[in-house]
Amino acid sequence: MLSTTRLQYHDAMIGRLTFACRRWLALYCCLLSASCFEQISGRMQNTSGKPDAESLRLSRISDCTSWRKQLIDSWIASQMNTQPYEVLALDGAVADAATEEGAATPDRTSTTNVQEAGVDEADRIETSPDGDLYTISGTSVVRIDAFPPESMTVLASRTLGWAPIGIYYDHDSNTLVAIGQRWSGDGFVDGRSVEADVAIAEDIAPSGSPEVVVTSLDAQSLDILRETTIEGHYIDSRRVGGHLLIVSGFRPSFNGLYEHQNVLDLADRLRTAAWEDANSAETRRLRERLRTELDGILPPADAPQLRPTTWQDGEVRQRLACDAISAPRSVDVFPSLVMVTSMDLRGEQIEQAGVLNEAWLVYATADNLYLIQSSGGWWWFGNQHPQQTAIWRFSIDNDTPTYEAAGVVDGWLSDRYQISERDGYLRLFTTGVPENGGNDARLSSSLYVLPIDENPMTVAAAITGIAPGEQIFAARYVDDRAFLVTFRQIDPLFAFDLSDPLNPQLVGELTIPGFSTYMHPLDGDLLLTIGRDGDDTGNVGGVAVQLFDVADLSAPRQVTRFVPADTNGWDWSPASYDPHAFLYDAPTGTLAFPWSYYDYDTDNGFAGVLVIDVDPTAGTLSERGRIDHAALARPALCNGECEPYIWWWPAFPQRSALMASGNNAWLYTVSELAVIASPVERPADTAGSVLLPWNP
Repeated sequence: MLSTTRLQYHDAMIGRLTFACRRWLALYCCLLSASCFEQISGRMQNTSGKPDAESLRLSRISDCTSWRKQLIDSWIASQMNTQPYEVLALDGAVADAATEEGAATPDRTSTTNVQEAGVDEADRIETSPDGDLYTISGTSVVRIDAFPPESMTVLASRTLGWAPIGIYYDHDSNTLVAIGQRWSGDGFVDGRSVEADVAIAEDIAPSGSPEVVVTSLDAQSLDILRETTIEGHYIDSRRVGGHLLIVSGFRPSFNGLYEHQNVLDLADRLRTAAWEDANSAETRRLRERLRTELDGILPPADAPQLRPTTWQDGEVRQRLACDAISAPRSVDVFPSLVMVTSMDLRGEQIEQAGVLNEAWLVYATADNLYLIQSSGGWWWFGNQHPQQTAIWRFSIDNDTPTYEAAGVVDGWLSDRYQISERDGYLRLFTTGVPENGGNDARLSSSLYVLPIDENPMTVAAAITGIAPGEQIFAARYVDDRAFLVTFRQIDPLFAFDLSDPLNPQLVGELTIPGFSTYMHPLDGDLLLTIGRDGDDTGNVGGVAVQLFDVADLSAPRQVTRFVPADTNGWDWSPASYDPHAFLYDAPTGTLAFPWSYYDYDTDNGFAGVLVIDVDPTAGTLSERGRIDHAALARPALCNGECEPYIWWWPAFPQRSALMASGNNAWLYTVSELAVIASPVERPADTAGSVLLPWNP
């Protein structure tokens, strides 16, 4: 039974850890110590030849029989390339819609802070040119007549029964789209419960099967027009014009696999044999025996368990066609599928393509979508392979995702802002330990440039050995320039000249205490950043906002720095890692982001929005004010005296928006419980507010 639950845990955990878990788990490990990379390097030396871009090129699966065979081969390869459990030392625990509308409309409204112009990203709030504000409140989406702020009121709300991750608004088609994930079924793996020794996994992944839900609503009434459900877990999405691009992951079901003890025993023996010698006669014999056993267990080639299904309004719309699936030519990958779904905002037209991989990161331009997958256990699984990142490019300009090219670079990515496409080239910053570096190898970063019109995409230019011993904390590309922040004890800001893509140059460096985690380009030659304060010894302090002058790439300089007062370093902001929480409005010189700090005296703690005055001309940053939702939250959540901090999370604003008319502008801060409008020059004043129909 022990091997059964271990194997269930192994497969289930790999299939269920989402994009966010993977990214932050890896980042957390590296924050503990850069030596984690060195330790990995010491046991992952490349003795079997590392995959190249040619081996990652995709080949189309011809039919469902070939797809079934591919799944069997991939599952066997994943067992062979996984360390035996003895080596891993894994033991035991492991609304009714309203119709009234205001007449006034703003001159301009803020929009989602996106990475690429013309490529929208799902966010928790949206604004309309008419002065409406859309937001998520628990399991509901809400439409608010937000302008003018003095008469702000809820016009409509719709309970969806699941908590959306984000929404998209399209004014031309009068459509609001809510997107997210829910769970169906009552088991953890294949609809079956898992034994107690893997109960830890249940704290990470809910039981049941994941489904991506895309609900299209009338933007005025919030009546549901269509609900599209995609089998699998949500990875990311984008909107380009009138089409959504949804990236999801799917684990084909090996029904009954864990009931066959002989299969489990063979898998254990194969792992041990392959670890000792992947090419031995014993390994080959066990591999063929396991293939025969799996062939008798796996469902038929046309079984629905082997391909993701898409439903609309409860009825099957389509199942991913076998000949719409592609697989790398000669790289062992875990038997997981990543699917790209292209659909119009109302779900009337749907096109899909699938790739056999475990991609977890998405980058998109108006013409291309890139799937990114890292090694080190998340893709080809070879215990002898070095740290690498694979890239697959899909063209999306005809509203149908079409595979175009594959590439590979050394090192790992942790953030989509480390990627950029410009003038036919893809630029990537990665971090890793040099191949064959041994236990003494030092972590460092690299910049790679790949031509996107070649297949495979091969490295055309590179800068390696950047910031030895340090990890990437932030990256930003601005046209033909790039900026990189690394950190171990102090914060180097590196400046790159990419005007000649085939000859990139590292031309400048600035070293200061602390580090930045997000960089926002301002008009001209300035960078506005958020991160953490620090000292010369590497001690990290509280939230810090900085302004940098990068007009001279060879000599970037810090113009000014702002650190909020009276927090003792116990403060935090989601804008440090989520650019959607970072609102900058150039005409009013306003920076606003969610911000909180903890105090043992609950009356002194704060969970609200910090508003900073940004004057690029004078080169100054100063606090303009703070906006607190606690006064609205306490009466809504407490009967009498509040328990300490019971109001903290639902009253913590997660987003801000801005609406302006003439010389006047208002800042709208949005929490799960309320929306508060404040004059942008006097954030502490309240111009209007409204409570939301919160459904936790």
